[in-house]
Amino acid sequence: LVGWHRFVTPPTSEEREKFWLCPGKDPIETIPSLRQIVTRHSDLHFIVVSYHNDELNLATYFLLVRSLPIGADESFDDTMNNFINSSAKERNKRFELRLSLAPGHSWSSLAKVAIQFVTVTFLGGKKVDTGAERNSRIVFPGVLMSNVTKLNHFGRSLRENTSPTNYVAVNAHMNKSTATSLLLRSITVGTCSIDYAVAVNADNAQGRVLSVIRMVNVDSQQSAIPSSYMPSLESETVEEDTSLSADHEVEGASDVSFWSKVFRFGIPSKKPSVGGASGENQDELYSDEIDVIYEILDGVRVPAREENRTENKLVRLNLTRADIERFVIACECDLNAAVARIIKSQTWRFATFPIDQRLCRVELDSLQFFQQGKDQQNNPIFVFRNSLPAHWAGNVRSTMLMILHRLETFFSSSSGLVKVTVIILTGRSSKEIERANKKSNRKKKAATPSQEHPDESLADDGGDEDDIGSQAPEIDLTTADYHIHSNFQLVQQMYELLSFHYPERLNKALIVPSKAFPKRRISSFALSPITQTRVVVLNTQADLKKYVNESELQKLGLAV
Repeated sequence: LVGWHRFVTPPTSEEREKFWLCPGKDPIETIPSLRQIVTRHSDLHFIVVSYHNDELNLATYFLLVRSLPIGADESFDDTMNNFINSSAKERNKRFELRLSLAPGHSWSSLAKVAIQFVTVTFLGGKKVDTGAERNSRIVFPGVLMSNVTKLNHFGRSLRENTSPTNYVAVNAHMNKSTATSLLLRSITVGTCSIDYAVAVNADNAQGRVLSVIRMVNVDSQQSAIPSSYMPSLESETVEEDTSLSADHEVEGASDVSFWSKVFRFGIPSKKPSVGGASGENQDELYSDEIDVIYEILDGVRVPAREENRTENKLVRLNLTRADIERFVIACECDLNAAVARIIKSQTWRFATFPIDQRLCRVELDSLQFFQQGKDQQNNPIFVFRNSLPAHWAGNVRSTMLMILHRLETFFSSSSGLVKVTVIILTGRSSKEIERANKKSNRKKKAATPSQEHPDESLADDGGDEDDIGSQAPEIDLTTADYHIHSNFQLVQQMYELLSFHYPERLNKALIVPSKAFPKRRISSFALSPITQTRVVVLNTQADLKKYVNESELQKLGLAV
């Protein structure tokens, strides 16, 4: 789901036919900025789904984009190709909607009668268990939408060779005589949690769900944009071959694109410094935005793992104002995006933590990733070592669990906008390590005491007991067997998870290059613009002194 919004439509059928969001019109043609999004991203595949309810005088639009790579699932590819390349009549036989209500709903007798009427009439006589208790979830069988409402199809095979063709659109028109509108009126007015699952049926197999959209405590009337807001946009035009920059879209009120207005509460006006000291005494820069999000999340629940069962937990549980502010900053004051990201992140966090340390005990004991000391700006330091004196089992999941356990344990015990500096030691290449290991084995073999001179190995110790502990212990790479403990999959997962679920936690990432990972190769990695400003690829390990005091480096065993 890219985004959604709801609009108030005119009250009479005559006015609705002339209204710019008529269900009989292609949304790509009626919404200029939507056309701009689809045209600009010609390498992506979009689906626009809208529901026009004449009973409530509302039109709801959802913009979906395919995230599953082509070729990853042949069955899904075949199902989608058959749908987007078929006629409108064939699409009517495939487009399905599945609804379910979360626990906590409040149903009247009339609503239950309406539900039973719709499901018995249109779902083959299957009754839906409306639940004797409020804590039970109500799940509806899939509804073939063409059986209960009129569908208008646009895009792809129906586009008649005019660009853009990388989309399909489905407009569902539910008039006042449609029984389905009784059901939708019951479940969309007021506050409740409802899941819309958009699915496409296959020829000889079970249908595939394209997207599941969860609406939590959304009041239909309060969340809709009034119809009077729209006429000023009718004169907006977008040329097909024009590529507008992001700066142009937020330049002024008249230049903000329609879709940006729909999906944004505001534009960023206050930006904190990229780097600097972190802590709990920093002033809030976004107090108003935090208050709004805190109110939006009031009562919102998501599934959470609790021992051997699943229960719904409040999103605001253990969510501090500093946590919300980090997401506001990361989303550049886009409150819609911040709320969605917080809910997704909290759902992930409830499902992931606490981590069973038995699943990553070996990785925890290896000290591949640990926290110790602070940098010159008083930011805590984490160290990641890419090569260790032991064989790596290649278990990416266990290594990721170890990293997440270390981070979550640290951040849960800290408060405020705490940021960390991460020192990444890329280590030697596999060939270098192999040569060093061979050299190490030869030294070990030569150092083995013979029977004739059992004390020969102790004759030239070359040290004094008083020297022990006078400096940080350093491991000699020439006398220890070292092995690479990462791969591309680990690096990719680590970057994606940490950047999404731990926004504004990184102060600096200090990468120490090596022959295996030279500076040029590291600098070519694709990172987000914000992350790029916080990643520093050093020339040598000695450059760490620019960011970390030498005394701290000695404690870490990184002094040069």
